[in-house]
Amino acid sequence: TGARSRGVKSGNLLVTRKSTMPANLIEIGFMNNPRELEKLIDDGYQNKIAAGITDGIMSAYWKINVQ
Repeated sequence: TGARSRGVKSGNLLVTRKSTMPANLIEIGFMNNPRELEKLIDDGYQNKIAAGITDGIMSAYWKINVQ
């Protein structure tokens, strides 16, 4: 997408702490940033984001399940 990675952070977040299964919180942009909002409402950009998330999940899945 060309978006800048802000890296991976960990923390004691309620949304992941209370989950009974593996969980991630993924931030894909900031709606209060006009340039990012313009991208976030674009169908093509949303599809790129969805594909990237899917690729990441599948990559992690195959690393865990191939061993």
